[in-house]
Amino acid sequence: MQREEALLNWLQMKIVCEARPHDRAARDTEQFFATMLREDHGIDILHVSLEDSFFRVRYTCEDKQEEKEYPQPVARQLLDMIQAEPKYNEQ
Repeated sequence: MQREEALLNWLQMKIVCEARPHDRAARDTEQFFATMLREDHGIDILHVSLEDSFFRVRYTCEDKQEEKEYPQPVARQLLDMIQAEPKYNEQ
């Protein structure tokens, strides 16, 4: 998986985890992508922030600080899809 795709997948899962703190599958998947970023791409996440209409992800890659911005609708797309599906929202 390409670095950009893995980073977006991780961010989307992080957003799902924050919205659904008891969702073990979401946590496991977020950890899967975090491990992939670290082991396959040498990325360690430093900070994620919501600024106006985008998410900013700050990270280190090969000892260099970098950042990537994602429009809020793109970053929240997975959560929105999950919330729109009633079978995933049963208590």
